[in-house]
Amino acid sequence: MKKHTLILTLLIAVNVYGQSAGHMIPNGYPSLNNFSTSQTDVYATKNYPAALAQLPNNSVALYAERKFMLAEMNVYTFTTGVKTQKGTFGLHGNYFGAAMFRQMNISLGYGLTVSEKIDVGAQFNYHSINQANGYGKTTSINASVGATFHLTDKMHLGLNVYNPTGSKWSKTDGEKLPAQYSLGVGYDVSTDVCFTAEIMKEENLPAGVKAGLHYRFAKQFFARAGVVTASSNWFAGVGFNVVKYRIDLACSYHPQLGITPGLLLLFEVGKKNKPTE
Repeated sequence: MKKHTLILTLLIAVNVYGQSAGHMIPNGYPSLNNFSTSQTDVYATKNYPAALAQLPNNSVALYAERKFMLAEMNVYTFTTGVKTQKGTFGLHGNYFGAAMFRQMNISLGYGLTVSEKIDVGAQFNYHSINQANGYGKTTSINASVGATFHLTDKMHLGLNVYNPTGSKWSKTDGEKLPAQYSLGVGYDVSTDVCFTAEIMKEENLPAGVKAGLHYRFAKQFFARAGVVTASSNWFAGVGFNVVKYRIDLACSYHPQLGITPGLLLLFEVGKKNKPTE
């Protein structure tokens, strides 16, 4: 009983603190490089559709994490990006929870370079929550839009708005998903080093900061580390690149709730573009 009480408490905390579906006590590791051109990967586009415009290749990624080492709080994510002559499309899926509480998200995004200095993107999101003990299922559909401004070859500014229309859950008395706003900056120090920082503001909650550093310390190895201040969440990890494949081992730490390990697998399709210095 104590274990189930703890799990229920954590689920309540997650969905009250990070109300937006798919944004639960975030591990900032996978989506660190949203505002970079030299380090953009398909996972960076999951919540920032404008980043799709800078995706170097068609890609598929799988990510899994066990929040706070609890089997009932596993997260599984699938994301893919497909480049065309008229922009890049992204498809993303997310599953969280267990039998008592299941949350699923599916998103379709599109990113386009409109000029040498500007990328834009939009995404439509479908969310569903299934709860046991007679609470049933509720769903919601919303959208997010954003833009990235390339101030210089190395400095990039990103804006993103999630759920600007205030969409509501289907089976509640007007309960809506909160809007989220973010303003971020990415600085490509070199093709090996990238720094990003982002201010995130969720409706009815204080603003927070996500900041981190990506460092490729060898031809096939890189490391990432950073912090999400809104949830007092630290993250770090290492990645291994070989030809078109990438494997990342990641971990985040919350001072009250503990450790969350994660594993990311990424595969690129097509010839990899050579980065410019």
